[in-house]
Amino acid sequence: MSYSPHHGGANKRSAYLGKDGLPNLDSLKISNKDTNIDKEYKTDPGSLMNGAVAKLANGVSPVEGYVGYSNLPNQIYRKAVRKGFEFNILVVGESGVGKSTFVNSLFLSEVYNAEHPGPSKRLKKTTCVQSHTVILKENGVYLKLNLIDTPGFGDCIDNTDCWQPVLDYIVSRFDDYISGESRVNRPCQSIPDQRVHACIYFIAPTGHSLKPLDLEFLSRIQDKVNVIPVIAKADTLTPEECREFKKTILNDLASRKIRVFEFLDPPECADRSNDEELIKLRRLRDRVPFAIVGANTLITNDSGARVRARSYPWGVVEVENMDHSDFAALRYLLLSVYMQELRDVTHNIHYENYRNAKLSGIAMESHFQTRDGKDPMALMEAEKKEHEAKMRKMEAEMEAVFEQK
Repeated sequence: MSYSPHHGGANKRSAYLGKDGLPNLDSLKISNKDTNIDKEYKTDPGSLMNGAVAKLANGVSPVEGYVGYSNLPNQIYRKAVRKGFEFNILVVGESGVGKSTFVNSLFLSEVYNAEHPGPSKRLKKTTCVQSHTVILKENGVYLKLNLIDTPGFGDCIDNTDCWQPVLDYIVSRFDDYISGESRVNRPCQSIPDQRVHACIYFIAPTGHSLKPLDLEFLSRIQDKVNVIPVIAKADTLTPEECREFKKTILNDLASRKIRVFEFLDPPECADRSNDEELIKLRRLRDRVPFAIVGANTLITNDSGARVRARSYPWGVVEVENMDHSDFAALRYLLLSVYMQELRDVTHNIHYENYRNAKLSGIAMESHFQTRDGKDPMALMEAEKKEHEAKMRKMEAEMEAVFEQK
């Protein structure tokens, strides 16, 4: 089912095309159940004094009543919900591996439809990068989703440098963000973030080792974006073939020292090794690389529920059935648990590394000239050598004086 900006239903989840920004969310109401902050305080004087002594010993001043700053998390929450969130996904893989179907299944929306067909319907003679923005709404939370796909990737006889347009796109988004940060008159609101937060890389279900193109592309992109490898059309492999293929992929990545995104333990679970949620996360991340199946059709399963599935003469493959596919594990980790982590790693690691390298390169490789026409970096180096020569001369003179005495 497709959605449009004029859809008037009361569905919890809706999707419609967006161009520049998010809709006005000022009218969005936040209920008390969404801002559950404990505001109960002890009023017993003895308990307050005992707590005060303990807290003062740790350098924390006690508060003997409700002041109000404990509501700060609620203020941040309301502001974030009004503003909405941005998430940019790069989907890379050969034509026909199910990228469009995967995206539609991932967000339970017709992101790719007749008006905007998937990359396989927009075949190119060479690799190009195209973006498509939709705005999704779930339980009152808006997500501006920017999908970047790569029609023509890996489809040519000669795929030399077919990864270059993808790398250029990622770097250009970094450059745009640097430019936004460097402006004298920056926007009052935050700088639009078009940096790629995650790259879903589709691996053809060959059952053998990774192709040279896969290894070359991943090695070039690993330090610029969070890479999440997936095995496409996993229903073409038997369970045993799938397990062996996963081992082979991990060995190939390790041998080439290719890094992919690590679904690390959340900090809040660090001291709780027996935490049920942590055990669940570890069990799900052990499925990397995820073997997935996608479907655009809904069928009724044996329990009477409508599910996304693929029907074959020998049976039915349910997309979200963990016995059939890792799709549910991927969606849970990607969207429910690690979406903000992907954004943070993009900003704090990939972007900062690129920014430091770029600005350092500008400082070292710039050919700005002084008034006398000399390179300032060369002047600094010459002054350093001159100073070192003077120090050596003074040291020699002092040694000569001591020898005379």
